[in-house]
Amino acid sequence: MDSFEISKRSSCAVPLTRPMDDESSDCCSSEMSLELGLDQNGRIAPGVIGQPEYQFRSLQGCLQGDTLNLIGDCKTVFHARDNEETAVYSVGETFFVRADEQNPKSNLEALALDIFKFHASDLKYDPTRSGAEWWTLVLEGDDGIGWHWDKDYALEDRGVNIFPHISTVTYLSSGLPTVVVEKRAPPYSNEDQDTDEVDYTGCAGALAAVSCPKLGKHLSFDGRFLHGTNSELLQLFDSSGNNVRITFLVNIWFNHIPSDADSLPQEVTEKLSTARTAFWNPVIQESKLIALDVDTEACTSVYIPFKALHEGKYNYSLRLPYPMSKKIASEGDTVILKYPMNNAPLVSKV
Repeated sequence: MDSFEISKRSSCAVPLTRPMDDESSDCCSSEMSLELGLDQNGRIAPGVIGQPEYQFRSLQGCLQGDTLNLIGDCKTVFHARDNEETAVYSVGETFFVRADEQNPKSNLEALALDIFKFHASDLKYDPTRSGAEWWTLVLEGDDGIGWHWDKDYALEDRGVNIFPHISTVTYLSSGLPTVVVEKRAPPYSNEDQDTDEVDYTGCAGALAAVSCPKLGKHLSFDGRFLHGTNSELLQLFDSSGNNVRITFLVNIWFNHIPSDADSLPQEVTEKLSTARTAFWNPVIQESKLIALDVDTEACTSVYIPFKALHEGKYNYSLRLPYPMSKKIASEGDTVILKYPMNNAPLVSKV
């Protein structure tokens, strides 16, 4: 097991194994030491007792009741970041609700807890250090989601990559497909954008998930995997997409709370519905995943630039092969692309 000793303050984490600048060393007296451990799979250790479901999962009918208020709340949270007068929070900020929270402050926070409990069922963990990191996205037209790894971004800034156990997407509309490739980042990250200290390049695994959105669908996958959206792969589905793509994102964290985690600001919470008009459906239909072999002789590739670090440069490229086939699935389906070893998705430095 790899371990990282860090010093933790209220909003950031500083690895003690790396040199600290004068400013940070002046406040060492107010810090407390915290050791983070990673197991052989790159996950927080000690881990949960039990076996979380890390594999690709596609669930239908996950929401019941009136979703209109839920959609409205997602829009309110997303667009609050555009209000320059209040500047309540910054672009890209996420929020956190602990597993032991008894009184969620909004419908969205309650839904995030429902999703956490669904994925934490039959597992043992520390509820005071576990919970749901959540946020919303409302994207118009051809706007997509840049390829990325979900992480504790405050620790990334200090040279350590820590990932959620499970990443999830709950769809509140149709739109561009979510694509997930089995490519993991190393446990250390580059602190200096101009160095090659850490290598993110290399082949991904033999599988990739392509999830076509549909209202009430829920996708979950291993939180260590690279993912984003892609318009080219929409051709696999009998769907024309949607002008507005609305999603509710929840990362499942066990025994670790992201270093800069915080609840939604009160100014925004007051604008949200508190009445539960939409609920997580306890009777969920697990969708069949549609397997599709990617024939090397009958495929093409799209090259996608992305940032290895949240605040970094677009200095990596993902080669994503995909089949030149007719529509094989319907809106809401999830296709699993199966690659031969010599033609798997590949991350390269640019």
